[in-house]
Amino acid sequence: MAKEAWDLLHKSFKGDEKVKSVRLQTLPREFEFLSMNVSETISEYFS
Repeated sequence: MAKEAWDLLHKSFKGDEKVKSVRLQTLPREFEFLSMNVSETISEYFS
């Protein structure tokens, strides 16, 4: 399980510096707009 998580993180963040920079800039914005819909259950929201 830990190896799978590491591989997923490694795959998500690999790339040249420009790609990494753009990806890191978009993460805070994605977090800001993260919200639960009224019709969603808690388990649906977290999946």
